[in-house]
Amino acid sequence: MYSITNSVDRPVRGWQGHQIEKRWFSSSVGQVKIDVIKVDNWKVPNPKASIDSFLIFAQSGDVLFVPDGYITRISSLTENATILVFSDYLMGEIQDDYKYDLDYFNSNTPM
Repeated sequence: MYSITNSVDRPVRGWQGHQIEKRWFSSSVGQVKIDVIKVDNWKVPNPKASIDSFLIFAQSGDVLFVPDGYITRISSLTENATILVFSDYLMGEIQDDYKYDLDYFNSNTPM
């Protein structure tokens, strides 16, 4: 388990994900939006891949499960929003991190 707090000058984090690891996300402070993409090709993913978006609110105790094979983009919607991340592997236990530029995917999904 670890937490993520995006800075005010960088309110968006991602795209990153895992081919093997599963993740659970829950906001402990504020509100966040998590965009999720199922990756079709890890070396050269489809830049027009479909994006699903989820709003996570600390006050309602929401938890979002992201299965293996997906990447995420996390956007802070409130100042000091903090998200808790749970994984089915320990950090560094396996090499399974994939990262892509924020502008790689054509997103019509508004912030």
